[in-house]
Amino acid sequence: MMQPSARKRARIDCIIHCSDDDSDALVSPQDLDSWNTLLRAAEIRQHDPVLEAAKGLEEGGIPHIHYHRKCRSLFTMKKSLDSILAKGVKIESASVDPRRRASRHAPSTSRVYAKVCLFCEKSSKYLKAAKTREPLIQCVELRANEKICRAATRKLNQRILGLLSRDLVAAEGHYHKSCYKLFTKDDSPAAARSGAGENQEESEGARYEEAEIEALEELFLYIRTELFPNPEVLPMINLTSRLEKSMMSRGIIQLKPATKKHVRRKIETEFGESLRFVPDEKGKLLIYPRSLSMDDLARQAHTMTKDLQEARAANSEDILTKAGMQLRNEINKQDVSQPWPPDTDQNVIPAAVTKFLHTLLTGECECQTPSERAQRLATSFGSDLVFAVTSDKTKPPKHCCPML
Repeated sequence: MMQPSARKRARIDCIIHCSDDDSDALVSPQDLDSWNTLLRAAEIRQHDPVLEAAKGLEEGGIPHIHYHRKCRSLFTMKKSLDSILAKGVKIESASVDPRRRASRHAPSTSRVYAKVCLFCEKSSKYLKAAKTREPLIQCVELRANEKICRAATRKLNQRILGLLSRDLVAAEGHYHKSCYKLFTKDDSPAAARSGAGENQEESEGARYEEAEIEALEELFLYIRTELFPNPEVLPMINLTSRLEKSMMSRGIIQLKPATKKHVRRKIETEFGESLRFVPDEKGKLLIYPRSLSMDDLARQAHTMTKDLQEARAANSEDILTKAGMQLRNEINKQDVSQPWPPDTDQNVIPAAVTKFLHTLLTGECECQTPSERAQRLATSFGSDLVFAVTSDKTKPPKHCCPML
């Protein structure tokens, strides 16, 4: 009599069946933690049978449901749930008592926000009058974070203010450009007056960024076509100056400090280990390609030493020539009257010639009090120089009165 009754009992099915296990070995949640884990997965996956089972439960209650162990393992797999959250699937369980749901909702341990728009909470959105999706933009500027904060405070938007409890740049918040503009738009008269200034600032910022990108591309081209084919050691300031001139040619009057500061980082990002950076004796950076061998460096050093010696010799001869011409000009430009009888106290020796002779005789660059002998010899030699350079036109007292 008992067998027919057993056959008529309804078959108990797996409520979350998602595996190839078709056996009758079903289990139920053993405790509240086990049920909360399953409910959390159902909320993420929007699994209606489990959510329906959660309706009407008392606080701390566990529904009478069954499932396969393998199905539960796949259903609650953390990697799959994180993947769903990353795609922007919203967790909705409006039919569950909010007070009970709050107790079951596990706190988020993710360091970043899901890749969905902060404002419309969608991962994809079509532009108006277009068939293309509007891309998500990651918040990477602090001014964007501050602008969103001001708008949320002005509008008393509790949801956005809650998201702003974390820095949007650090949490990698995303938004659609159209949603951002709509949310941060201020319709007040004061905002209307300042709107033009903000738009101009944004326009100038975009123009600066575009000029910087183009100038960097030009600098990279120079490195590829000039520095790599002809390896040499260059001061880093040469590349920075080249970048600055390139940006100025594009209408940028003054470079931002951050642009000059990050030139090395951007070059390293572009060329990796193909370039080497070393400081000189004063701490200034030098840059050269890794393809530059020690033999090339030895040849360059020898050539530069030779050129330096030749330059020093040429400079020495040039200085002597310039000194002679300077003294000659000082003597010839004098307008000296020749009284008769000659005045023995008349001084026809230019001050430059006297100073030159004092330095030559004493060996002191600044001879303030030359000795009597040095003064006498300087007067005698100076008189001879004046007489010889002017071809006897100017006759010092020494040459008018041989006995002096």
